[in-house]
Amino acid sequence: MSEKLYSATARGAIYNYSSTVLVTLLQFLTSIVFIKMLSVFDYGVYNIIIGGVGVLGLVFPVATIMRFLPEYAQKGNTLLAKKLVKTFLFYSLIILGIFALSVFLFSISSFSNGLLKLGITKEFVWFFILISVLTVISGIIDTVLIALIDQKFRSFIRVLYSSLVFLLSLILLSFGFALVGVFAVALASAAVLLSLSAWRLQNLIFSRPLQGGGKLESKRLLDYSLFSSLNYFGDIVLGLTIDIWVIGLFLGAYQAGLYAFAAKTAQTLIALSPAAIATIVVYPMLIKKYTETGSKEHLVYFFGLYSKFIAFFVFPMIIGVVVFADPIIRFVFNPEYVLVTGIFMISAIGFGFSAFRSATLAVYSTLERLDIGFKAKLFFIYNLAADLILVPLYGLTGAIFATTTATFFVFLTEFLLTRKLVNISFPKMAFLRILANSALMGLIVFLILPFVKSTLTLGIAALAGIGSYFALSFINRPFSERDSGFFEKLGFLGKFFSFFSRKNH
Repeated sequence: MSEKLYSATARGAIYNYSSTVLVTLLQFLTSIVFIKMLSVFDYGVYNIIIGGVGVLGLVFPVATIMRFLPEYAQKGNTLLAKKLVKTFLFYSLIILGIFALSVFLFSISSFSNGLLKLGITKEFVWFFILISVLTVISGIIDTVLIALIDQKFRSFIRVLYSSLVFLLSLILLSFGFALVGVFAVALASAAVLLSLSAWRLQNLIFSRPLQGGGKLESKRLLDYSLFSSLNYFGDIVLGLTIDIWVIGLFLGAYQAGLYAFAAKTAQTLIALSPAAIATIVVYPMLIKKYTETGSKEHLVYFFGLYSKFIAFFVFPMIIGVVVFADPIIRFVFNPEYVLVTGIFMISAIGFGFSAFRSATLAVYSTLERLDIGFKAKLFFIYNLAADLILVPLYGLTGAIFATTTATFFVFLTEFLLTRKLVNISFPKMAFLRILANSALMGLIVFLILPFVKSTLTLGIAALAGIGSYFALSFINRPFSERDSGFFEKLGFLGKFFSFFSRKNH
């Protein structure tokens, strides 16, 4: 692999992480606005509808673009790259048209009475249709930008989009527009995002001179897309949206709002991990490297290194979120949601450990073995059944138990099946070092906790925890000498992680 690819990946990771931090901060601010200015019932309705937008996006096998576009780019075949994107967009538009017509017909039928009981009016259905179509097309283009490691422009439009959502939501909610204002903002912002994304796609793909030749390998693409779609179907059921829908069905929109806050907030905090954010940049690099060498040994090393990278950030983040759960809810959001502090903590632990799926997913996806993901996600049957049984009996606790246990079973199955193809393993000694550093950090922040009396002192305590963790990691270094050699190829970003490798000890 050329040094240029390494440096491009490092720059992409920096752009991606910087923008994701800003985007997540803006999303947090937007969530705070919603939580403070919408009733819990309206917040539940919002999550039920927006969850539907997310589900529709999962139907489209964008993993096909993520897998094959970097390969074509590495080979310099712009002809196949253009054909792949055009074909994907064409069929996606047909599916979206069928979807829009189906939802419209449902909304005017007698079956739509159930929606009204959940607070979903016909005008909200129209917002759902339009927002869904714009969001899906933007998401497809976003995948193209990720696959080609075009993170600079992608980062800019993501920050712009999130800024628009935050500012316009704050303004319209302040003037009393409630949910109508929220959905109007979502629609307008999605239109801006799509316009800018389409312009970039034109410059990046469609206006490029054609090079290379050949036809798309239809069978290979269809096989990959089929398993990708089946995988995404599993993701739909394993995700929070189904939980929220089942809770809304049995317990009402108010309880759905409580659960959406607890689970989604914890999920967002864990998603701030640089390891989780870097996945979309590292994965195309892995495909290009494997295309170049065909070496499974590289996949084994990648799995071990990336697992350490995930643990380095996720272990301390889980402990920090659990220790600070009550003040986070009380001072950052709304004390009314303290009712679900336990759900918040369980969610942080569950979503934290599920982050390790990223390393396994990257390996078996590179080997084009998405059947592994499909087999693992058959646990969606267990997840759905457990939701339907446990939610009426145990409420929100039943829902989070169903989702976290199902996610763990999926992770374990994916790991064991991938291990049969490639001799991957978790770096146990590195994990023990990281866990020891995280536990000591947890003790420090626990001792600080009685002094946390406001948002300001919470922020100071969090910074103290972060500082102590990095100091402990500098003393008890989890990364190896070989890791240090890899980090040196990543420029400025790599130098930071080299401080935590034993070569410098």
